Amino acid sequence: MTADQVIAQLTTLQATVEALQAGAASPALGFAKSTDGKSLLVQQGGVTVQTITLPTWFNWRNTWITATAFAPGDAFYSNGSSYYTLLQHNSTTIAADLAAGKITPIALKGAPGFNFTGTFNVTRQYYIGDAVQLLDGTLNVYVAVYPPPVGTAPAAGSAYWGLAIAALPLSSHWIKDTGRNDYLDSIIADIYAQLASMNGIINSINNKLHTAGITGF
Repeated sequence: MTADQVIAQLTTLQATVEALQAGAASPALGFAKSTDGKSLLVQQGGVTVQTITLPTWFNWRNTWITATAFAPGDAFYSNGSSYYTLLQHNSTTIAADLAAGKITPIALKGAPGFNFTGTFNVTRQYYIGDAVQLLDGTLNVYVAVYPPPVGTAPAAGSAYWGLAIAALPLSSHWIKDTGRNDYLDSIIADIYAQLASMNGIINSINNKLHTAGITGF
């Protein structure tokens, strides 16, 4: 049952109650549940005068499959996350169906730490906890705090990415007076220097999960 259908049912219920209350000598008004548990019965003097169909919130469909018909209320599992169907549709990809507003997350995949996936890939779907490195002249490392749309690169102020490690510009990793390239040593030093900032990112992830009503991360 959609939200509009629930509202319509409640509006009808309100009208029925008001009509009953307006009666000069109305019998006592009461409520009961149908024997199958699927309906709310509005009763007057023991007689049912209105039946309200109760919403069924989830119809668990198990593992998500592409090119499959899904109806509103269907729920399923895919790649560590669970989703709820909003609109009747034939499934394409999780990313495409999310972007089209056909499905919405119930509980998103998480991990007790970062999942470093290498350099940012514009064709990959990232999830909470996935970390990427940008070859943008800084080698900054970002972690996904909410699954970004495919192709959404990390950036300052992004709603999807948080800065985990702020590396120094590449030019500072070159030690010119010794004639030696200390690039890797400097990167390692930067990583150790920035480890403390990861706690802030983890807290940000947990806060977003808490706000979304998701626990256990």
